[in-house]
Amino acid sequence: MDLVDIFEISSMLIEELSTQEQTFHTDIVKKFIGGRINTKGIVIPQEFKAGLDWINVSKTLTFKKDLKGKVIVLDFFTYCCINCMHILPQLKSLEHKFTVEDGLVVIGVHSPKFSNERSTDNVRAAVERYEITHPVVNDHGEDLWSALGICCWPTLVIVGPNGELLLYLMGESHEKLLHLFVKEALTIFKERGQISPHPIPEISVHNQYRQPSLLYFPGKVCTVQTLSGYLLAVADTGHHRILIIDSSGNVQHIIGGNGSGLEDGSFQEAKFHSPQGLVFTDPLTLYVADTENHALRKVDLAAGTVETVVGDGQQGDDMVGGGVGRHQRLSSPWDLAVLSPTTLLVAMAGCHQLWAYFLKDTVLWKKAYASGVCAAVAGSGREENRNNSYPQRAGFAQPSGLTITADGQQIYVADSESSTIRAVSCDEGKVTAVVGGMVDPQNLFAFGDKDGCGLEVKLQHPLRVAWSEHKQLLYVCDSYNHKVKAVNTGSHHCSTVTLQGDSVTFNEPGGLCAIDNLLYVADTNNHCIKIINVDNYYVKVMPLTFKSGSQKETKELKPVKEVQVTLNTTGGVLELRLSVSVSSNIKPLPESPAVWNLALPEGWKETRSETGEQGLERRLTLTVPSGDLKQGWQLRPQCRLFYCHDNLCSAKVLSFLVSVDYSDSAPSLAECDIEYLFSL
Repeated sequence: MDLVDIFEISSMLIEELSTQEQTFHTDIVKKFIGGRINTKGIVIPQEFKAGLDWINVSKTLTFKKDLKGKVIVLDFFTYCCINCMHILPQLKSLEHKFTVEDGLVVIGVHSPKFSNERSTDNVRAAVERYEITHPVVNDHGEDLWSALGICCWPTLVIVGPNGELLLYLMGESHEKLLHLFVKEALTIFKERGQISPHPIPEISVHNQYRQPSLLYFPGKVCTVQTLSGYLLAVADTGHHRILIIDSSGNVQHIIGGNGSGLEDGSFQEAKFHSPQGLVFTDPLTLYVADTENHALRKVDLAAGTVETVVGDGQQGDDMVGGGVGRHQRLSSPWDLAVLSPTTLLVAMAGCHQLWAYFLKDTVLWKKAYASGVCAAVAGSGREENRNNSYPQRAGFAQPSGLTITADGQQIYVADSESSTIRAVSCDEGKVTAVVGGMVDPQNLFAFGDKDGCGLEVKLQHPLRVAWSEHKQLLYVCDSYNHKVKAVNTGSHHCSTVTLQGDSVTFNEPGGLCAIDNLLYVADTNNHCIKIINVDNYYVKVMPLTFKSGSQKETKELKPVKEVQVTLNTTGGVLELRLSVSVSSNIKPLPESPAVWNLALPEGWKETRSETGEQGLERRLTLTVPSGDLKQGWQLRPQCRLFYCHDNLCSAKVLSFLVSVDYSDSAPSLAECDIEYLFSL
């Protein structure tokens, strides 16, 4: 028996399951596994090559020792691949059901497509960004890939406890079979006494890049003009939140960030999961491509709320759409653009198409759509680099970035897996080439780093494009070349932008937007936003600071500490000292001191005010008017603390209650010292 037989047998099982009723699937799988055990089959042909870099595990794993007695799922993936990303939740679910002690080991075998992906440092960053916790080996020379005859990403190979090759699953649509097969394999091999509960070498989840910072693997950025300047929205993807920032770098709003999830509500209640694309339809309305929730979300900056408008959190598998609102499932929406006041364009990376969400009844490219509908409008769904006068016959390969010219004539698409930039006519939907790629529409390996014109140009996995009206140029995040490039869309000439300044080095930039003479770049793996002045191509890091009010004020917060003070009925002076300290696992943000707020009752006066280091201490001298025994006051000082905890930076409002009563026998000078330890 050879590898060809394994492929054929795997295909036969999948075909048989597709033709039989669900109730018979367990019996079919049991029979299949029994047949594989009783037939002298092929075992894993080689160990992992010596010298490979491993992530999330303390040493090289071997089939003959560390993995003997285990059912092993080898996940052959490359970190650029959206279909590979879709496999990860399936594997997490599988690992939640079956542990290493139960006999299951999942190993990611990273087999790179792009040259940039051969670097172990880049793979480490991707492992952290995608929150992969099982062992991963960087098979940069594709040795095991070749030995096992793998031909596409993703491919899962299930290996028995003695190295038996049991099953190949190609593609992303086998979750039910994967779970059933592993469950039955563990049961059958355990009954035969071949499953061992021994641990594998120490698992140490990689978190090299988790440093306390405002941003963590930021994705897309967008801007909107306001009466007082403009706002910048940032998808703080690794923190699962959105930041709204003014042009000075002050964080106005923090939206989400309390872990991943799909929850609507206030900015504090809302949850996202690895959001990417952003677009303002007006200064108070922001739409978000909530990528791993497979949803579109609407942010109302006036009301301070988040609402899901399309998708239900589950990945869709159709390539037509046409459902309304949350009844229409999506597949990894990656970017957004405003095509018209009635239409949002969506780069649907997961199904290699462009979709549209219709805000009102609309006719687009000779077809009518009702308000609230979300549907595919360009791309066949086949993963290819195919241009066509008819939008539905064109082919895209993981479109990941969108921009539209100021005159509303052209849509430009960063088509990441074909390493091309494409144009779509706003009037008729015609899809044409701009730069990159090859003549063969099925060649998705025409990548590199070369300037020039048209097909001469070679890019590497571009993730975003932005039209600069100021320069009349199209700018490109050439992500895996770690560069920003400029395209003259008239001549189709592309050139690398030569930057000046102290921050010219990028690391997989994934977001880009243009306003006036500025470009804002989300430098994803450097965890920052950079600003490029296109007049002189000077680049600098955008300083970000929390601003008081970045979270919605709540005047009736429950006090964290209450005290009572008594003064003489003739009035007097209250010396008030408020102090906040933090536990050892919390780090105050040095660039954002704590902010105190205290509204004084009528007749009270503040004669002295001092603030200690980092704003964590506030000393006040207050003049208090006279009163009677029945009269009392309540002071509610609040401290807005800016801090980092578990590598997520956020803000917390701490409210205190000081009750002031009167007594004929009390002194006219009272001292009140309040100390509070903030911990999580």
